[in-house]
Amino acid sequence: MKKAQIAGFCLFDFANSAYTTIIITAIYGAYFVKVIGTSFQWTMALAASYLAVLLLSPILGAAA
Repeated sequence: MKKAQIAGFCLFDFANSAYTTIIITAIYGAYFVKVIGTSFQWTMALAASYLAVLLLSPILGAAA
């Protein structure tokens, strides 16, 4: 690869990391609290996933 290509990729990676960080911390957080965070279905989905982890962890741990 040429040095210009490497520099271009580094700059792209730097800019993309900042963009992703802003989306996750600012926009997604506000969206989650406003739309998803107050949903009873979301709460039940989390409870079901926690219960699955609680029940399957000892079995999978022993198998590993």
